[in-house]
Amino acid sequence: MSETPSEAARAELIRRLVDRGLDEDVAASAVDQVRAGEPSPYRDLVAAEAVGIVAEAFRPFVEQMTQLWTAVQPALQQLAAQARALNEAMTTATACQRPPRRRDRRPWQSPYGPPPRRHGR
Repeated sequence: MSETPSEAARAELIRRLVDRGLDEDVAASAVDQVRAGEPSPYRDLVAAEAVGIVAEAFRPFVEQMTQLWTAVQPALQQLAAQARALNEAMTTATACQRPPRRRDRRPWQSPYGPPPRRHGR
């Protein structure tokens, strides 16, 4: 039967603590105490090793993301410059447009009201 990820992580922590000089039984007890939330004199050491495991696991991902960022950054900067230019062009274009038509009267009606009536004819 294969190990679960939790069991594999526990075994790796114990192995690292043994490499640091702890007895295997003491290391196993320390890992179990920390996992259970119980006080342990080795809490900081277990936590440091757990962080080390996570850092090692994510190192390839971080390296790939760093390379990707380095490759994509010039294109993103160019895209940002084009977006700024487009924004300026849109701002200028909207400033030059005629004001919107009023909707409170029909297009053929004068904004000054009806023409004066001529009397006397």
